[in-house]
Amino acid sequence: MSVLPEMAYTVRVGAVVSVGVRLIGVGGLVLAFRMPAGARHFVSFVAFLFALTSTVSQAAERYVGTAGNNANTGTIDLPWRTMQYAADHVAAGDTIYLRGGLFTERVTISVSGAPGAPITFRNFPGEAAIVDQNGVTPPNGDSALLSISGRSHLVVSGIVFQNYRTAADTKTPHGILLTGACQDVQILGCTIHHIEQNNPVLNNFSANAHGLLISGNSATPMSNIVVDGCEIHTLRLGASEALTVNGNVSGFAVTNNLVHDCNNIGIDCAGFEGTSPDPAQDRARNGVVAGNTVQRIDSSTNPAYGGNFTTGGGARSAAGIYVDGGTLITIERNAVEHCNFGIEVASEMAAGRADFITVRDNLLHHNDAAGLILGGYDHLRGETRDCVFLNNTLYENDTLTGGGGQIALQFYVSRCTFKNNVVWARAETRQFIAHSTVFDVAASPAQQEIGTGNIFDHQLYFASAGSATNLEFTLFQGGIFHTYTALTAWASAVAGESQSTFVNPAFATPLPPDTALPSAFKLTAASPAVNTGEPSPPFVPRVGEKDFFGQTRVVGGRVDRGAHEYLTPAEQWLDLYFGTPNATGSAAWNADPDGDGASNLVEYSQGMIPTRADAASLPFASPNGSNVRFTYRKAASELGYVVQTSGDLQVWSTSTALEQTDGAGLFWRDLPVTPGRLFVRLQVTLP
Repeated sequence: MSVLPEMAYTVRVGAVVSVGVRLIGVGGLVLAFRMPAGARHFVSFVAFLFALTSTVSQAAERYVGTAGNNANTGTIDLPWRTMQYAADHVAAGDTIYLRGGLFTERVTISVSGAPGAPITFRNFPGEAAIVDQNGVTPPNGDSALLSISGRSHLVVSGIVFQNYRTAADTKTPHGILLTGACQDVQILGCTIHHIEQNNPVLNNFSANAHGLLISGNSATPMSNIVVDGCEIHTLRLGASEALTVNGNVSGFAVTNNLVHDCNNIGIDCAGFEGTSPDPAQDRARNGVVAGNTVQRIDSSTNPAYGGNFTTGGGARSAAGIYVDGGTLITIERNAVEHCNFGIEVASEMAAGRADFITVRDNLLHHNDAAGLILGGYDHLRGETRDCVFLNNTLYENDTLTGGGGQIALQFYVSRCTFKNNVVWARAETRQFIAHSTVFDVAASPAQQEIGTGNIFDHQLYFASAGSATNLEFTLFQGGIFHTYTALTAWASAVAGESQSTFVNPAFATPLPPDTALPSAFKLTAASPAVNTGEPSPPFVPRVGEKDFFGQTRVVGGRVDRGAHEYLTPAEQWLDLYFGTPNATGSAAWNADPDGDGASNLVEYSQGMIPTRADAASLPFASPNGSNVRFTYRKAASELGYVVQTSGDLQVWSTSTALEQTDGAGLFWRDLPVTPGRLFVRLQVTLP
């Protein structure tokens, strides 16, 4: 049962909601007992569910521990010794728990689960299960701490994979390796670190390693592959990448991962490399790269790029997120910082291309060169075309002031759209868009020419110093290299930018430092980026699109520029609980969707959860000597809070009793009690 204070008065007039507690005599609190709605139906449903499932056999739970024995039964009291033995003795639906400890083995999973009944390998809750090959020499070719080839319906969760090293370029170590036509494989919450290719030979692209490689090397596509919530760090990769999706992979999600401190590319979606035997399907596609944080990706300490592991000196050419020949991929809500490049979209293969890539709602800041870089690095590469770059925030990239600007356009960039981005350049260069094909002296003028069909508009440009006529945009056009120092001149050259502006976007932190958290880049209510993006229509959020912070993308009828959509605190609350910032339907301020007697506005004012009956958090009254103490919260600082009293529910007066607080969120007033009735209510108003 729920115990609820009797609501003496609940009414909404305009944007005012009042809640009250009725007190009788000397403050006796009248309580009403009420069965939660649908309680009898709930009991019946539970009984039915039990009857339905009681005849279904449960999948097995097996255990592996460093003190176990493979001759055991695999129970929690008699665990097996090795993960490999467990992998060879499980069936669909089984869960294998690895107890805490160090498992010095390499594991191959050669079984499959079934649809709806995956085989799960995971750490025992609260314990660190570690697969380690410290000091073990990898064999020639590809090898991994965990290998899965052509298997399906598997989950690997919460396991650490570490310490697999070589200095031989004939050996390629991996943390986790997926090959063949795997279907429905999930890698969740795992950690991969210190996978190392330590070959010291400079510019040796035969030396490779991966943290996690998803290699679609079958004629049948790999599909429904998920990598979520993992941490991948401190890798030496040679000519390879930390997390790679390559070849015939159709349908993947790389989400909510932390990738950091690696000496080559962070996340890569690749194609046209001959991975699949079917050239027509040799591309990562139909995927999403979302919600990841990528930090400190730097190839200057990589011998494959001419560097030294300790002293550096090599080329800084590694992107945090890279699409190299992929297609139909959405890259959204990622934060990329302190990498050589932020996000790169290109194709290294001359016959290849990166196309139909959507890059939206990302935060790219303080990267060594450009925050966003497109196209081939010389005239022998492939194309970047039919891609869209929307609502990203780029801030003070090009920290080395090498001339790449915030957005670098290279060879063969065509039919790409750039809209609604906030682009803030460094004070040293004030360089925004740099078209740099002229640095390839072997290219013909026709090859150097900017591609056709590119669209720029509704951008917000700003620089830490300078003005709208003291900027830098570069472009090779009409056989000539141009530098434009005024936004209007650049707009004329590209036949666009008519709605773009040079103005301070008014971030929450006026000048976010290089250590800034993402919240520093939120817009303020007064920001000129608010409601000034492309009008709706033609701008319409795509299915499932959210801003960088996971909020509804368009509020107020027109999209904001940059990665953040500004919402008032009240709109944020509605969006959090109802998926919409607009007060309509169950999200209306006067609605009570959880049926606990408190409207949404009251729940918001008291820090309650509007989708869960939590009436115990409503304002309440209690005896306090000769007074009655009325206690409430002020969870939403922008609201108005007024305590009122009445003797007849007709005439209400604002209480003059002193408001007191415990400093931890509770407020109260001690109200004197006189003979007769006393009614008290808290009036809450929206600004």
